[in-house]
Amino acid sequence: FENIYLFFPLVIFGGLLINAANFLDIKDGLLTSYFICFVIATLNSDLIRDQNLLNYLFFIAISFIYFFFKNLKPAKTYLGDGGAYAFGIILFILFLEAFGLNKTLSYENFFNLFKVSNISIGSGSINFKKCIFLFAYVPILYEFCFVFLRRLYKRLNPFKGSKDHIAIILENKGYSIYKINLLFSLAPLISFFFFIAVNKSIGIQSLILISIYSTIFTSKFLIYKTN
Repeated sequence: FENIYLFFPLVIFGGLLINAANFLDIKDGLLTSYFICFVIATLNSDLIRDQNLLNYLFFIAISFIYFFFKNLKPAKTYLGDGGAYAFGIILFILFLEAFGLNKTLSYENFFNLFKVSNISIGSGSINFKKCIFLFAYVPILYEFCFVFLRRLYKRLNPFKGSKDHIAIILENKGYSIYKINLLFSLAPLISFFFFIAVNKSIGIQSLILISIYSTIFTSKFLIYKTN
């Protein structure tokens, strides 16, 4: 890093994202579903050029497909804090890679992210793709901010467990865990379909993952409904 002061905002954002992942791991399959859908979108984004990282990401997602099957309601396996934090770290690494902040952080390349002359509204522009990529982070960041501010409003310790999570509130209102899973996974899935439209193609890795994911989700939902 060329300037240490630019390092601190990234540290804060990284810590927030890692804790946000743990906040999202509140219901069966919720974080796992979101993470797999996020990987599906990332693999088709064309923002990360490191093919070794993309291959590694693909095989991580593949390994968690079976875990996802066991983690969906009725759950038999759980991520735990370690798994949730690991997902959060991966999401932060992908953010750094997609925005080119993984190797050099200087005033120039940091403020270039916000430079008006670099803004392009063309659907095929790199900035448009980055906006689509950021959209995939909305559910996890919104969950963290919602719970954090709600606990502060109630004068509770924001880092102490409570039932203020969106998933718990929705479940108490009659939403099934499958609907809640789909709601939280919707943003990365929308990003994925946007990337297909922008790039006019779909990667084989994304196609494999979305096929297996949708098959498992549908089959588990049908088993749940019949029981």
